[in-house]
Amino acid sequence: MPNAPDNRPCVLIVVGDATETVDTLYPFFRLQEAGFRPVVIAPEKRTYQMVLHEVRPGWTITREWEGYQISPHHPVFLCREQAGGQCLPRR
Repeated sequence: MPNAPDNRPCVLIVVGDATETVDTLYPFFRLQEAGFRPVVIAPEKRTYQMVLHEVRPGWTITREWEGYQISPHHPVFLCREQAGGQCLPRR
């Protein structure tokens, strides 16, 4: 049933500009495996550019480059938890 209600408990994942790709996507997929519904939230409802960081042995600097993009489900100020673990936008 594609339109069945999702009754899994939700966990908020907060993202912003230059959010770390691995630190965002790893919990996103692991939470699903554990039976939770990850809900991505951010300051604004738009696409955010994620980044990747590399620190090689002996380096004193971090190299940063473009990662994937992610779009939040809801802006932060519009998300609330409702009875039953549902995260829905305020009306």
